[in-house]
Amino acid sequence: FISLDCGTPDGTSYNSTDIGLFYTSDHSYISSGVANQISTDYVTSSPRIYQTVRSFPQYTRNCYSLEPLTSGSRYMVRASFMYGNYDGLSSVPKFDIYMGLDLWNTIQLDNATHVLRTEIIKSATSTSLSVCLLKTGNSTPFISALELRPYDGIYSPANGSSLVTFKRIDFGSTKESRCCLYAIFAHGFFFIRRYLAAYLS
Repeated sequence: FISLDCGTPDGTSYNSTDIGLFYTSDHSYISSGVANQISTDYVTSSPRIYQTVRSFPQYTRNCYSLEPLTSGSRYMVRASFMYGNYDGLSSVPKFDIYMGLDLWNTIQLDNATHVLRTEIIKSATSTSLSVCLLKTGNSTPFISALELRPYDGIYSPANGSSLVTFKRIDFGSTKESRCCLYAIFAHGFFFIRRYLAAYLS
């Protein structure tokens, strides 16, 4: 399991009391970016993982290396974003996130406290996976949290494809199960499939 609270100081680790996960600093998983704290206007009302971000003002493409992994195994990766006016500009950025060389999602938030989470299922072709933030305009990419879990669900991305979360809908199921829509990214196209999967936790 990898659970990174992005932008926290090197050596930081803690158990999140609100969701029960153990988080560490992202410092050893990336060599670029700037650690920032969100505006004091939002700190007290935000869970700890959203109180800091790592922003990337310097380069067009900045990548995390998630390792060590087992080549051939499947993993679910979740990236979380909350702007929190960390830069004091009151201007919500827009940018892209990539899994390696493949577009994963375009990140566009509505306001300073809008939390966006996006998930992808990917088969590792080596002992690491690269998650990259790509600057696409004048705004600066950032990230609040990054998590990785082994995936043993019923679908297996093939031929270099990925499964990207489209939507999570609770149809009255138990806490252990959620009905999910995943977009399958393969050969430049998205296809939608629905299935029951364990919630990433």
